[in-house]
Amino acid sequence: MAHGPGPLPPGHHGLTAAAEHAIPLAPSRGPYRWRTERPVAAQGSLAGVELLAFYRLLMSFDLAQVNIARLAADLGSPQLRDFVAALDPVNAEADLADGFRWRMQTEDGNATSVVGFGADQRDGVGVITNMSTWRDVESLAAYVFGPMHTAIMRRRREWFLPMRESYTACWWVPAGYRPSVSEAEDRVRVLRAQGPTPAAFTLKHHFAAPDDAQASVPTVRDDWMCGV
Repeated sequence: MAHGPGPLPPGHHGLTAAAEHAIPLAPSRGPYRWRTERPVAAQGSLAGVELLAFYRLLMSFDLAQVNIARLAADLGSPQLRDFVAALDPVNAEADLADGFRWRMQTEDGNATSVVGFGADQRDGVGVITNMSTWRDVESLAAYVFGPMHTAIMRRRREWFLPMRESYTACWWVPAGYRPSVSEAEDRVRVLRAQGPTPAAFTLKHHFAAPDDAQASVPTVRDDWMCGV
């Protein structure tokens, strides 16, 4: 198979730096990793690069988010009884929220049994992972800072151990895409190492979708707090 002259410099393939964060990575730890440097096609022919740029123009995006919590007690314990009881109504509200796309869940209707973020357990009983996709930053924020979810966040110190490092992350994905736990772990690591960037950010310091002209310019919302 013929190959092009090698990797192209950033910007030569017609994509902005922010847009490159929504291009697939070559498979590594699984099929759901996404590129954080330059498109895979940039290492192939120029025609492939041009095709990728054209495809990029036709794409739309969803906002992915993950947040984790280090459990202070077992899910079946009296200490977490109110939290477990709140799972179904809180998730039902998310399912009906404007801009909601998808949430990770098992046959139980929640994600409490999903395994991930094992390195973050430390002195906790376990780690629970919440992951979902939304139409945009505003729709996610409307749900997160709505009355029901806010009431849960106010009690999180009763149920979860403090985490000094970032325990949430947002990033843009192609519309309809379902991120994996391993990808979410990667995004949280990027946020912890680099702070908010187009590859991984928070609601307080967020970035527009890759197809926006201001995709590489951060927006700061000091009124959106609570760690997300």
